[in-house]
Amino acid sequence: MNDKKEIETQLTISIILRSTIVDLYRIQQYSVVVNEQIVEKIPQIWNSLFHISNQNHPKELKEIFEMANNLAVDETGYKLPLIIWYSIFTYCYHLLETKLNHICKILFEQRKYKVKINDLVSRGGSGLFRAKDYLIKIANINFPDSSKEWNDIVLYSKIRNIIVHNSGYVDKKNTDKNILHFINGKENITINDRSSISFDLNFILEIIDNYIGLLTILKDNFCPDSTEEELYNRFINAKEVNKTS
Repeated sequence: MNDKKEIETQLTISIILRSTIVDLYRIQQYSVVVNEQIVEKIPQIWNSLFHISNQNHPKELKEIFEMANNLAVDETGYKLPLIIWYSIFTYCYHLLETKLNHICKILFEQRKYKVKINDLVSRGGSGLFRAKDYLIKIANINFPDSSKEWNDIVLYSKIRNIIVHNSGYVDKKNTDKNILHFINGKENITINDRSSISFDLNFILEIIDNYIGLLTILKDNFCPDSTEEELYNRFINAKEVNKTS
């Protein structure tokens, strides 16, 4: 591969990693707003809706409807936050997985590797672990797989599987002991009295911090000798040389 092509490849991947980091920061801000404007106001919102719908009911039915409303508030207060946080959690994991797989495909195309990412069989069993293996074994990237960020992400992948494949329900007898140990050691994620994984805004902020940390390390490792600005200037200079030659 010529120098211009390699510089272009490094610059492209650096931009992808940086833009993904920016996206994750935005999701953090979005999560804070969702927590303040929706999650913390669920009982208030529901009671307001109930008051409107209950205006035309006879007085003798009012007590029954109030009891039903209280049950609905409790159920909505339980389920809606789970839906919100589960959705953000799985989206962030998907974002990380998708971007790393995209980078692997760019490397395959630009560096003309003989092995595609889909040719690898990952021991982790998902696209994220396959991307990690590809970056290490095929692209020879210094991937931070011994970092705290990655070790936590490995556990996030298992939590993600429980959420996606079992609706968050935890069968303690058959669940990975590492997951149970991880959850028991945290304050912002628990297994609730319905045996489901439950977490709040603070856990979302924590996982996003870890994703950002991993991508920042990877970005620095991918181009250890050049900043993004330096890569861009080298790319422009290489184009000018090609024009004059």
